[in-house]
Amino acid sequence: MKILGISCFYHDSAAALIINGEVVAAALEERFTRLKHDSSFPSKAIDFCLSFSKLNINEIDAIIFYEKPIRKFSRIVEDLIYYWPSPWRIFPRLINEWLGYKLNFSAVVKKKLNYKGPVYFSDHHISHAASSYYLSPFDDCAYLVMDGVGERASISYGVCEKNKIKPLKEVHFPVSLGILYSVFTAYLGFEVNEGEYKVMGLAPYGKAKYKNIILTKMIKLLPDGLFELNSDYFSFYSDEIGYVEKKFISELGVAPRKLKTDPILPEHQDLAKSIQEVYEELAIRILEHVAQTTKKNKIILSGGTALNCVANTRFRDSKIFDDMFIFNSPGDAGAAIGAALWLYYDHENNNFNPKEIEHNFWGPSFDEQEIKDYLDEKKIAYQKLNLDTIVDAICGQKVVGWFQERMEFGPRALGNRSILADATNKENWKRVNLKIKFRESFRPFAPVVLEGFSELHFKMNYSSPFMMYVAEVKNETTPATTHVDNSARIQTVNTENNKKLTSLLENYYRRSGVPILINTSMNLNNDPIACSPKDALNVFEQSQMDILVLGNLVIIK
Repeated sequence: MKILGISCFYHDSAAALIINGEVVAAALEERFTRLKHDSSFPSKAIDFCLSFSKLNINEIDAIIFYEKPIRKFSRIVEDLIYYWPSPWRIFPRLINEWLGYKLNFSAVVKKKLNYKGPVYFSDHHISHAASSYYLSPFDDCAYLVMDGVGERASISYGVCEKNKIKPLKEVHFPVSLGILYSVFTAYLGFEVNEGEYKVMGLAPYGKAKYKNIILTKMIKLLPDGLFELNSDYFSFYSDEIGYVEKKFISELGVAPRKLKTDPILPEHQDLAKSIQEVYEELAIRILEHVAQTTKKNKIILSGGTALNCVANTRFRDSKIFDDMFIFNSPGDAGAAIGAALWLYYDHENNNFNPKEIEHNFWGPSFDEQEIKDYLDEKKIAYQKLNLDTIVDAICGQKVVGWFQERMEFGPRALGNRSILADATNKENWKRVNLKIKFRESFRPFAPVVLEGFSELHFKMNYSSPFMMYVAEVKNETTPATTHVDNSARIQTVNTENNKKLTSLLENYYRRSGVPILINTSMNLNNDPIACSPKDALNVFEQSQMDILVLGNLVIIK
């Protein structure tokens, strides 16, 4: 059975092709259009999925959308009426978007693709849950989804048994941990649905001075582990300051940081630390409630909040559940995969044999001839790849672009569209941040480490192939990837999940005695991760990257 899953019209549009319950191809639309967080209909991502599998659109058995538009639209209309007149500025845009195309997904997909088959719709939170459950090693577990808002739900939980996802409870907008975190993201001058990880990265620089104000005045804790937002502080459906009332500003005593160029002050660091700790504590209470309610000893997490790797680590270390799994793309892009998997396993009642995914390399690849032809056309000199030469270059403090095989799916580069550098030299943290990525200096880099060596350098006893957890650093070997709080966001690699990167790291370890490198995504600030050799060359030419490896070909600046 061939199923095409689609998510779009909000942020991070994506398409995924599932054949007989296996992910065959998947990609975000932004990687092709080069528009970060592109929300448009994912025509190019769909074209890739079909061309990769050598299928035409009417060989697809079913198309499924990741949420139910009619249910979502009814909630928006109800909220517009309830919060009126606050939404008057955004009312025309919302109604125009929904009546124009968002409400008519079946018509849109059939027109754009000339598709004649059936179109299905999954519940937004079920799509999230499915993306983690059906790619996990668990047959029987609880699930918890937390995001901004789906159709109506912002928090939901239930159980996954055999091949079925069974909801038990939904918490509806505006009560939302995702929105609460995003309010502070916007207040700190970062873009919502993009800058939350910046808040997480900024938090260790501050103190939780505002935590008590948030917990005692802005929210009300409920006995079942949930909470309510105090409407005196939050302004929903208003575009003036972004989800806050004047009382929010006066209570904190900190003016919103409105421009990206405004300096980040100590009070901004303290706000970041405060909301990070509030999020963690509220989520811990919810997890405890889910454990008590479901009586399960394993859990899968999903929804955009599950990208908060600092919180994920605290959840795992809390031992509320014996085991936990999080898909590397738990946000809306990954919901395209989840919707298709739900249709195959749950709706169609196919057998589910749990097996944890080893990688997420489901995007485009480019063979050596294609790369050669492109470089020859651009009259760019290249040479054959020699791993010893690349290792010597990294040891000599060169920064290397590493472009290999199929592109990763999701928000993080995991070794096929990466920038690599020596993690033992602290200066590389500043150099890669400011002269190659052109991004904020406070943001940390992830260490990629050979599996089997992680326990020697970090306080962790499990693999982390998708950078979903952080760990305390044991020694001072790799200061370029050690954050200000002595933590690091770990990626572990082996020959099963990334053979080429593992081979490079093994060579580097034999040469340097260190099994760790800086790994950051191959892109400039505010650009999507590189998809094609053209994108990679653009990063190379516009930054101070020293070497670009394209498959088995090497370009030296």
